[in-house]
Amino acid sequence: MIINTFDGITLICLLCRVYNLSPIVKRKTVFLFLLGLQILTVSAVNQVRQVDSATYASTQEMLMQEYGQHLMCPEEFSLQMLIALSHYPELQNISIVVKFAKIGTTASCRPILPSKGTKVEVDSVLKKYHRKYVIRINVKPDFRGVLLKDVPFNAQVGALAHELGHILDYEKRSSIGLMERAVDYTKSGWKRKFETKIDKITIAHGMGWQLYDWADFVMNKSTATDKYKAFKRKIYMSPEQIAKYIAE
Repeated sequence: MIINTFDGITLICLLCRVYNLSPIVKRKTVFLFLLGLQILTVSAVNQVRQVDSATYASTQEMLMQEYGQHLMCPEEFSLQMLIALSHYPELQNISIVVKFAKIGTTASCRPILPSKGTKVEVDSVLKKYHRKYVIRINVKPDFRGVLLKDVPFNAQVGALAHELGHILDYEKRSSIGLMERAVDYTKSGWKRKFETKIDKITIAHGMGWQLYDWADFVMNKSTATDKYKAFKRKIYMSPEQIAKYIAE
């Protein structure tokens, strides 16, 4: 049986009101429910088909308290980011900044490097500083691809969940590993391998259909140029490949 996230959260909130439970208990109960759902989603490959902005808006405050304590994001994409983050409990304590920029792609993600002279904490095991990350969302007016603001809500969540997959991958790497990743990304044919891995991470975290809707919109419903679509086709999983991987 596929668990409906919002029905579950609504039931929890109702029971908390009936039994007059404190807000702290309610938040912890919702968190445990989402965490349990996350485990079931990954193990059983059950995916939430559609996330509805109106339904999620009623839980935005709780999502912010649980997942948004280290998030800075424009209001326009705050709910979408919180939904995506709720599927990545490993990133709950990672500092993430989302900002608008004029860039050559729809969105991108990278670590924020410490400025010269900045004192940073270093993890002696992984030999890495405690990183912050920036997700840049393109607002370039003459962009020939797809701007995230023009994408349906469910697909916006999928695109941002993909960027969180990059952060999860970065977090597992030392500073030297990050440099090696950057070098590998410039190699012919390697970019496809890397982005496919990130797509699969996104699917494994229960965001498969959101990723599918993002890819489907870009390839089949957008006004992006043929050049942009050809790039996406070359580097990323197609909607058909995503659907097949979800079904496996």
